[in-house]
Amino acid sequence: MASLSLKMRTGIVVLSVFGGFVTWLYVREWYAPSPGQSSLGGLHFGFSHVAEQIVAGAGTRIVWNYEIYDQFESVATYMPLLPLFFALFVALDLPLISLFLVKNLITGLVLQAIAVRLGVGLRSGTSLLVLLAAAFVFPRHFVILHDVTFVEAYAPFVMAYGLSIALTSNTVGAFTRSDMVRISICSAALFLLHSFFLWIALAMQIWLACRVRSNRIQVAVIVAATALLPSGWAAFNAYHGNGFTIGTSHDWMAVYSGTNRWTANFYPPDDVRKTWPLIVEEAKNTSINSEAEVSAYFKQRVMQFWFERPTEAIRLLAAKAWVIFVDPGKVPRSADAPVSGYRDILNYIFMLGFRILMAAALTIAAIDIFRRKRPAAAILYLGMVLSYAAPLIFASALSRNALALLLPTLAWITWRLHPREPGSSNGHSGYQT
Repeated sequence: MASLSLKMRTGIVVLSVFGGFVTWLYVREWYAPSPGQSSLGGLHFGFSHVAEQIVAGAGTRIVWNYEIYDQFESVATYMPLLPLFFALFVALDLPLISLFLVKNLITGLVLQAIAVRLGVGLRSGTSLLVLLAAAFVFPRHFVILHDVTFVEAYAPFVMAYGLSIALTSNTVGAFTRSDMVRISICSAALFLLHSFFLWIALAMQIWLACRVRSNRIQVAVIVAATALLPSGWAAFNAYHGNGFTIGTSHDWMAVYSGTNRWTANFYPPDDVRKTWPLIVEEAKNTSINSEAEVSAYFKQRVMQFWFERPTEAIRLLAAKAWVIFVDPGKVPRSADAPVSGYRDILNYIFMLGFRILMAAALTIAAIDIFRRKRPAAAILYLGMVLSYAAPLIFASALSRNALALLLPTLAWITWRLHPREPGSSNGHSGYQT
């Protein structure tokens, strides 16, 4: 493996932390806490409320002030990884800037590990110029990847790290224990970030099991480790009266927000979140008294839409696939926004370049499978992309969701152009099957 100098390694981490600082400057007013809240009281999506409950000793129990249901406690609103991470800062009463700096220190270290694994060298001076340009030219993408509340600020790094380990394994089907543990940790982290990421986690673990299939003990360990977290989370839900379900109480709500008669009329170009007031109005006379009933209600609404309007449902799937894989005309924010102003035009150019890059990467992977040239690596990349995109296409898709595929795509392209294995200094890879 080609090694990076200490200066380059340090530069990657320092620039990542700097990116967190610049992002904090952008968003600090958006995340300002209200009087009486904790130092992280203004986090988006209600994360601060859950973190405060954890610190108060109430676990993840919280009563949401939603228009539809607000008279019962919710314990599975989110997957636990981010609330627990935020709770640490709430418990220590640390300011918002510390969360941004620590989060980007961690992702910077992961990015450094990816670069080392792939043998990528970066000149610190050049990287600084690129980062500064990103801060002022591509603010929306820059902000989302360095933010703290969006899952897209975490998932790309975990996905790319797991992918880089798999791509650079010593020999085909001969993973070290360290490799298998790290890939499994990446899979677990993805599931604990968001329940929709269960499918990426499963894709990675199934691929790993197939690569070591000659060793039954290793396969058994991988299968057991893969089943542990989903079954444990389902048991947690069952214990709290939510049924033996693998997911959160918001999952079917997210699906319904992108799968209803109103969304079919305006999506795209308008954002799926426009439907929320209409969903509230529709459900205002519905009696919902538990998380299990929330999931059942929205699941029933989704199924009803599919049975009553299958043509519109299929058209929505195509529209959401367009947003995830093709559309460069939306500027990623908390919700999507149309292009306006010179910075947004530059964002459009950035998104267009990313779309072209990903299309090329997917095409190369498909060709590799067809020609049986490194098909295992190509199958892993395609599997990660499709297993990430599928639940979003079925549920609701925003352009910022596509950003999670940026780093894995860059990692795949980098390895594909210069295939390497750990311990290799000449760039040759034995990954040929």
